[in-house]
Amino acid sequence: DPARWEAAGRDDAEKASALHRLAWLLAGARDLERTRAVVARAVTRLPGSPILRRIQLALTSGDRKAVEEARAACPDDPEVWLAWIVTRVRQGGAAGELGKVLEDEVNRAVAGAAFPVETLVRAGDFLLRHGHIRPATAAAREAQKRARGLEPAYVLALSCALAGKDLKWARSCALAGLDYAENPRPFYTMIVRLSLAQGSIDAELVKALEYLRQ
Repeated sequence: DPARWEAAGRDDAEKASALHRLAWLLAGARDLERTRAVVARAVTRLPGSPILRRIQLALTSGDRKAVEEARAACPDDPEVWLAWIVTRVRQGGAAGELGKVLEDEVNRAVAGAAFPVETLVRAGDFLLRHGHIRPATAAAREAQKRARGLEPAYVLALSCALAGKDLKWARSCALAGLDYAENPRPFYTMIVRLSLAQGSIDAELVKALEYLRQ
């Protein structure tokens, strides 16, 4: 009985914690319908809890209403923000209008430095895979700027540069990624292709060819 579990708490935080525990027990018993109901009840006690909101989104498979409510309550949570991005893309709409909405949202996040670089990489990768190059590129440029050795950030930037046919940026991304790649071969291969496409014969091309030959 959720009401009995809820009554065990002295305040909203304890009541939500008790309901959270009950939700885990119900989930373990594979009673997902009651699990969703209990989590929803816990959320009413602590609407600003990112953890409860994340659980609710997972249990509702990203229900649009749940996502919108979660974002309103937890605007600075990276997982909730990513859920909003995914839901908005799946919702669809006119290509130009949707792209503008997504680009504005990414630019807002970038300007406010609201999320860690890993979140921007995940958002950019998702957006690029769904054909939204401009917002993906906005995420990629910021991710590369703040990468500090995070290889996926350079891979995303390189992918966006190629998608946007910005060969100069693509080559710089490949060169930057070399310093942090566990396996540099894909970066060297890309350097060769981009150098030949641009007619650029320099020390970096020679170095890449020597590596690939070996």
